[in-house]
Amino acid sequence: MTAATSSLRRLAVSWRVMMFALASLVLAVSAASQTPDVPGHPGASVSIPGIPQAVSEQVATAVHGADRRGKDGPMAVLGPTLTTLYYDFQAAQTSGRADPYTAPDPLRGLTRVHNGRVLIDATAKRGAAERLVRQLRRLGLQDGSQFGRVVSGWLPVNRLSDAAALPELLAARGSAAHVHVGSVTSQADVAMRTDIARQNTGLDGTGQTVGVLSDSYDNSTVAATTAAQDIQTGDLPPPNRINVLAERSDPGVDEGRAMMQLIHDIAPGADLAFHRALDGIADFAQGILDLASAGSTVIVDDIIYFAEPMFQDGIVAQAADQVDAQGIPYFSSAGNSARQSLRFRVEREKGL
Repeated sequence: MTAATSSLRRLAVSWRVMMFALASLVLAVSAASQTPDVPGHPGASVSIPGIPQAVSEQVATAVHGADRRGKDGPMAVLGPTLTTLYYDFQAAQTSGRADPYTAPDPLRGLTRVHNGRVLIDATAKRGAAERLVRQLRRLGLQDGSQFGRVVSGWLPVNRLSDAAALPELLAARGSAAHVHVGSVTSQADVAMRTDIARQNTGLDGTGQTVGVLSDSYDNSTVAATTAAQDIQTGDLPPPNRINVLAERSDPGVDEGRAMMQLIHDIAPGADLAFHRALDGIADFAQGILDLASAGSTVIVDDIIYFAEPMFQDGIVAQAADQVDAQGIPYFSSAGNSARQSLRFRVEREKGL
C-alpha cells in the first residue's frame, strides 16, 4: 500500500486487455469515415470486430453523424462504447436474446451490465449537475451518486438514447474499474513483522477505525465463506465493530472483506468500516467522504477507475485530498498486477 493524495497514485495497473479492446472498438468506429473503395465517402461502411454489421453501421451514424466525418451524431456524447451497447441491446431484443442481456465480448471490461442496466459515469454541463441527476432518475437511474459535476449510477440500457438527448449532459461513458485482487493466502502479519510490533509495543489498533473501499463485502456467489462465518471463526471482529455503509449493487467477489480480514490480522483491536467502490466513480469519491464522516481514522482502497486522470486530480483524488486535510491518512494499493504491470529502467546520464 502507498500513501495516496493525488491522481498520480494509480499508475500501477494492468492495461493490456482493456486497452486492446478499447483501441479496437474506437479505431473501428472512427474508421467510419473510410471505405475500401472511396476514402472519406459519406456512405462508407464500418465494421466493429465482434459486433453485427448492422449494429456497427448504426453506431457509426449515431456517433459520427450522417456524413460519418465528425462527432456530431445524436449519441456522440455517449461515445462509441455506450452507443454500441445501446444498439446491440436493441438488436438483442428484436432477436429475442435480451433476457438476460449480456454485453458483447468487445465491450466486456469496458462496461458493466446487470439486469438490463449499465453502470455509467455522466458529466454534467456547468451548473447543471442537480438537474442532470433528476433527469437521469426520471429515465430510471438507480443507486445514483453525485460528486461535483459527475453522476454515477445504473441506467436502463434502453434509455441511453434518451439520456444522450438531455440538454444537461456534457458526456457519459461506461464506468469501468480494476480491482487489485490477490489470489494467495496472505502472510502479511508475519511479513511486515506486525506480530512482533504488537508484542513489543502493546499496540493493536484499539481506538482506530479503518475504512475500506473495494468491490463488495458480503454479496459474492463464489466466495468460500460468508461474513457471518468469518466473524464466527475470528477472521473478522464482532458485528458491532463492523460498519457496512454501502454494499455493491451487483454481485462481487468480496475482495473488500478479504482486505478487512488482513487488517484484522494486523490490527485486531481496530474497528472496521466498508463502502463499495465499484458503483461508479462518483459513488467511489463520495464513499471516501462518507467513511470519514462515519468515523474512519484511516482509509484504504484497492481500486482504479480507467477514467481517472493521471496528470491532474480527478474527483477520487480530490476526495482523498479532502480527508487527508482532515488528518485522516489515505492509502491505495500500488497494484498487484505482477507481470502485467509497467516496469522500466531509468538510466542516469553522465552529468545528470
